[in-house]
Amino acid sequence: MNISKRELEEAIIDRLTITLGQNSKQLATWFVLNTDNVLKIIEASYYEDRDKYYMELEGEVKECTPSSYVALVKGKDKKEIESKILYVTTLEMLTNLNKKDQALTAIVQVVMNYIINYKRVGAVVKRVCMFAKEIHTKHEGQNLAIIYPFELLPTGNIDNLVIEDYKEHYTELDEFIQWLVAARFASDRREAYLYFLASSSFGKGLLFTGILKDRLGLVTEIKESDLIKISKSEPVGLSADDMLNSWVLLINELGFLPSAVKELESSIRLNPKHKALTTASVYAKVFCNASDMGLQAFTGTTGVSDELKNRFSFIEHKKVITTRPLFSKNKKHYINSLANYISDKINKQVEDYRKLKEDKATRLADERLTAFKNRHCISKKYTGEDWQILADEFKEWLISSNMMHERQEDGLYIITQPAKKYELFIEDNYPREDKKYYMGKRTEIIKRASADDKGVKQIKHKSRVLKGFLIAKEAESKVINADFIT
Repeated sequence: MNISKRELEEAIIDRLTITLGQNSKQLATWFVLNTDNVLKIIEASYYEDRDKYYMELEGEVKECTPSSYVALVKGKDKKEIESKILYVTTLEMLTNLNKKDQALTAIVQVVMNYIINYKRVGAVVKRVCMFAKEIHTKHEGQNLAIIYPFELLPTGNIDNLVIEDYKEHYTELDEFIQWLVAARFASDRREAYLYFLASSSFGKGLLFTGILKDRLGLVTEIKESDLIKISKSEPVGLSADDMLNSWVLLINELGFLPSAVKELESSIRLNPKHKALTTASVYAKVFCNASDMGLQAFTGTTGVSDELKNRFSFIEHKKVITTRPLFSKNKKHYINSLANYISDKINKQVEDYRKLKEDKATRLADERLTAFKNRHCISKKYTGEDWQILADEFKEWLISSNMMHERQEDGLYIITQPAKKYELFIEDNYPREDKKYYMGKRTEIIKRASADDKGVKQIKHKSRVLKGFLIAKEAESKVINADFIT
């Protein structure tokens, strides 16, 4: 900011000649302005389009309309601004003229014009800094960044029996908390993606919504459809202010994996309804599901792509929390103890990171994210080999169920009526609700089960042509006393 003190004084005097009805020479005989303090007010203030003013005052950043900005600068009793910008003799003269309030308003209006001309910002970005000790502002390009300090989470009494019980249920709890805090401190959140696959009664809602979101305020939950809208810059009912204190972006009940997830590494560009485009910081990204059926991004025949493999960690649980006696005995006490434990662990880890200072803390967080991903890499679950395992199971079932038709001279077995037999295999081995999903994999599974990887085809056998596929000879070793169909 490069404002001439002399020009500022002249601008204020010019405005006061109209307000007070005196010319500049007359005012010069008695009006004395503390220009340095007027400049400090301008320095502490900013203007954003659509008539928004911001002022850093006494450890807070106030957002104002034009009228509320005038009131803020003048102060409730006006004594604050009087003592800052006007000398005693000037105040006495204004009081005698009964023009003190009008003069103060005129001065503030000049200040506002200077703020518009010299302190205009393109946008205001609000952010929480884990190392900040007080609220402050700073310029980032054409934008104004309002930086808030992180305040430790509320905590309370912890029942250790409850915590021991919950850790039997969710064995990675402490590791998950460490991952969550690391995601908040890391410099690059590329590896802070987690696919959380757990049964419907595991307690995902308890952990992510009941505790991390409602109790601790660390979660922003969005629908998969909203994520797609965000990627297209379409309006959504979510703003950067809504995500100011958020550590986790939660997408529940994942139906498929939109390509937009790749854009969520460290920030998300939002188009709130009736508001300007803005950007919010993103840290941990958690995708929850009770079933992965049909989730082609993970369960496809080629496995997880390198693009997702380098981002996603994976945790799976099939336990049910509602069957735990301690939970059922007193749910409120159980949840309170768990919430207090989680907030206490987070607070202690935040303080440990702060002691390291920002550079070392960031490096440690980056290392912990990478270590977590290596331990829980999603490719360990979805390798693309799951379908080969299923194909092998299908072959074993065909043999043990005496489903072979005939044996060829080359030692391969002919399987006729492949579609019907595959359907019987699925009905015998998998839940009814999963049948449709596995039937959709029929062609792939039969192809993998076939000896020549060609799946169903026309097979010449003796004087006939059969439609089916061939099973390799080595499968015979798995059959004991099987009577083959002839």
